[in-house]
Amino acid sequence: MRRFFFVAHGDPVIWGDIVMAVNPLFHHAVVDARHHRPVEELQSWRGLAALIVVIYHCALYYDYGAAARFWVTTVFNAHAAVVSFFVLSGFVLTLSLIKSDLDARAILCFYVRRAFRIYPALWAACGLGVAYLLIFGAGGTELGTDWARQNFGGWPMPGGKLVAAFAGLKPNLPLPIWTMAVELAGSLLLPFLVVAMRRSVFVFAILLLALGLLSCRATGWPLWIPTYLVDFGIGAAVALAIPHLRAALSHRSFALSVVIAGFGLLWFGRILTGADYVLAYNDPLTALIEAFGAAIMIAAIHVRPAAVPALSAPAAIVLGNRSYSLYLLHQPVLGIATALVAIVAPRFVMGSPGTATLAVLMATLMATMPLAAWSFRHVEVPAMRMGRRIGRVLERSPATSSRCMSSSLQASGG
Repeated sequence: MRRFFFVAHGDPVIWGDIVMAVNPLFHHAVVDARHHRPVEELQSWRGLAALIVVIYHCALYYDYGAAARFWVTTVFNAHAAVVSFFVLSGFVLTLSLIKSDLDARAILCFYVRRAFRIYPALWAACGLGVAYLLIFGAGGTELGTDWARQNFGGWPMPGGKLVAAFAGLKPNLPLPIWTMAVELAGSLLLPFLVVAMRRSVFVFAILLLALGLLSCRATGWPLWIPTYLVDFGIGAAVALAIPHLRAALSHRSFALSVVIAGFGLLWFGRILTGADYVLAYNDPLTALIEAFGAAIMIAAIHVRPAAVPALSAPAAIVLGNRSYSLYLLHQPVLGIATALVAIVAPRFVMGSPGTATLAVLMATLMATMPLAAWSFRHVEVPAMRMGRRIGRVLERSPATSSRCMSSSLQASGG
């Protein structure tokens, strides 16, 4: 016999032998999500954030002075960009999840589609990383900084570490794999956060607080996963609040002010904590401040995308669509570019490291952009289609009548 939990308003959700009614706040969020799709401007922001990461990594490769590097890393704040990836994933994926039946089969369907969204492009990038290491090995970083030697010189590599890299669990290849580990963990957690949110906003708030406390206590943990799981919860909380924010952000000028305020908190929150970019890069308090800034900015852009017209530009949208492959592929391309420069023009690097940095940046972008376009078209899109086909098979399974959430480019991770 099924048990019922009655809450005013909303449709029931089935979980095993339990039928739970939907709380009013969640019900409003579902209605809003069904009438408004994620805006392209958020995908454009993802593309700009990925571009920031590319510039940041290129700027770290050569040593051209501590003072100049401080200003470069402050302006091109890759950590803030990565935090915004996590918050945006939590937000967009929650908007998709709340429109589906949150039973076990629907969650399985979600996991399958996330796997097809994340892994194929990651495997392609890992293959390029292995090719770089096979050709150049650790010798390609002779003119680089300690950061370059740490992130580009890991060869020969034990088989177990190589498997872990392809699984997205350890950063052993010249790729930002640690963020993939966080993305995978956040994707595993998110459906259960949404189930809790649907049952009780209070329970969801307690879980969000617990994740925040965990992030502050997880310093030094492997892959920094616990530090950033709260970002997905913050993104989910934004999705819950969107119906109430539409009225508050009805004026375009005010929405723009909120976007600017959120961006300022996201981009320069590290100044408030004084956390060093080298010694305290993953500082938990800094990450929390940046996550709140990202949440404010994302909410305002979603509600009033016209407030930031530059994000509606076709070039920005194209960049956003290719952002995941751009983010994954740029680091092995950077390794290849710097290794070739070390062979062809070592004196140029030693004599003008700043100019060499600009040259390597341009070469990396010129090579990675078309490669990312190819990967998007021939790896990401076919993989997403395959994930949708498998989802439809699960959807038609006689074991359940659940509806799986629809996958789209807006629900991408990175």
